[in-house]
This record gives sequence, structure tokens and C-alpha cells, in this order.
Amino acid sequence: MTKKVNVTLVSKHMPYEQEPEEAIINVTGTLKRTEKGYRLMYSESGEEEDNAVNILITGKKVNIIRTGPLASILTVEDGVIHMFRYNTEYGTLMLSVKGISVKNNVTDKGGSLFLRYVIMTDSEYMTENEIQIYIKEYENE
Repeated sequence: MTKKVNVTLVSKHMPYEQEPEEAIINVTGTLKRTEKGYRLMYSESGEEEDNAVNILITGKKVNIIRTGPLASILTVEDGVIHMFRYNTEYGTLMLSVKGISVKNNVTDKGGSLFLRYVIMTDSEYMTENEIQIYIKEYENE
């Protein structure tokens, strides 16, 4: 089952000793049920496939896979630290992410996903992040 969906992403970025930043993005994507959960797919820049985002949702573990020039794979899992490569226009950084909270309420009809995690480098806190994703059955807006 693959269905077209409306996706709203609310992202909070809380760098150490700096003012928090928030971004809200509305996109159209697809939601597909998999053997272990769901796959949410959308393009960050609208129509360009080389900036595609795939979010694999399996219970309390979520993989966010970005393709394109700044590709990365971020794994967020409750209480677990994962390493990941973060590509920038200046080069690649090796960082770690510690999952604080994963709340998965995604169903065949849509639902929501909440992620809270800390990004670290050399075991030093860099930033805390929250992502809230709301998925609704497709409506032509």
C-alpha cells in the first residue's frame, strides 16, 4: 500500500548557548507500509529527486535518509547513540546522535511522529533537536 499524503514538518534546533530556531515545511509525499513499519518519502526542494528524503519508521527507531549533494543517514532511537556522517559544502563531519524520545503514532491513514535527540561531536553536546511530523491523507490544497 502506497498512498499520496500531505506532510507538515516542524523542526526545532536548539544549539548550545544560542537562541532556538524553528522551521515549518509543508510538502506532498508518499506513505508506504513496509514489513517492519512505514516509509515516508518526500522531496525537500519540491520537484527535484536528487534532494529526496526517505524516513523509515520502525517502532521506536527512525532512519532519516537524505540523498543529493548533502546526503546523510540519521538514526534516532530511544536511549541509543548512533554515529553518522554529516555532509556539508565544506566537507564531511563524523557526529553522533543520542535519541531522547521517539513517539510513533503513524498508521495507514497518516498520523504523527515526534523525535527528540542530541547531536554530539567527540562526546561534546552541540545541539538538541526536535522534529514533529504530521501526515494526513492527500488533499489538493
